Amino acid sequence: MNYPEHIAVGLVLGIAILFFFNSLNLFSVVFVGLCSILPDIDHPKSKVSQLLYFLVFALSFIFIEPIIQKYFAFSISIVLNLLFSATIIILWLAVKPRHRGVTHSLLFAVAFAILAFYFYGLGICIAGLASYLSHIVLDKF
Repeated sequence: MNYPEHIAVGLVLGIAILFFFNSLNLFSVVFVGLCSILPDIDHPKSKVSQLLYFLVFALSFIFIEPIIQKYFAFSISIVLNLLFSATIIILWLAVKPRHRGVTHSLLFAVAFAILAFYFYGLGICIAGLASYLSHIVLDKF
């Protein structure tokens, strides 16, 4: 399956769930779209892998920045977040998993869903998880 098909199926499924939970907005739709192609982050030629560095910084600012800002001033939190992002990229390059390895596992999907639930609530969590899992299921065919 190629990425447009993964995005289409993930968006249809995710938007239906977002609508059910009354969580439909631009952010949630973009999040669900990203979730549909995120499992391919371990493939060097995938679209999401090509955006890896941007995604690490963006996801770090989405997920980590709110936590850091609770304890540090804004300017310090930005520096800490940049250091955190750089560390993640270095670690990723050092231990990059094989294609269809850990990122195509239920464990990784659940861990990602737990983060999404913590930061964005149940509706976005379930929609993102469904979109992520749709990718894994579609890759089996």
